[in-house]
Amino acid sequence: MKDFKFKARDGRKRSFKMELRYELACLYLDGCTETLLKEIANRWTTQPQLALTYALALKAATKGKERIDWKKINEAIIKKWSLSGLKRVKELAWIGFEKDFWKKEKSKQ
Repeated sequence: MKDFKFKARDGRKRSFKMELRYELACLYLDGCTETLLKEIANRWTTQPQLALTYALALKAATKGKERIDWKKINEAIIKKWSLSGLKRVKELAWIGFEKDFWKKEKSKQ
């Protein structure tokens, strides 16, 4: 379990905990687009959980390993949570992307 801390737009400090193994396995088995769409469709998925997978997909996209249909993914997020929800997911995803948290977690396993 990894604890991710960030500063929310309202200035308050927030955090969320996430287990990385499941998301990593799904990304390798299904592909980024399919995994993200499945998580968005799951009614129990929270924005911080989705942001973690979104960050992993960003990493895969920057390495050129996979073509990701960002338009389809973003439209699905907007449909589920609204435009502000998409902004929140992206903010959290970029926090994780910049901190490169999955390298640290992977080395512990």
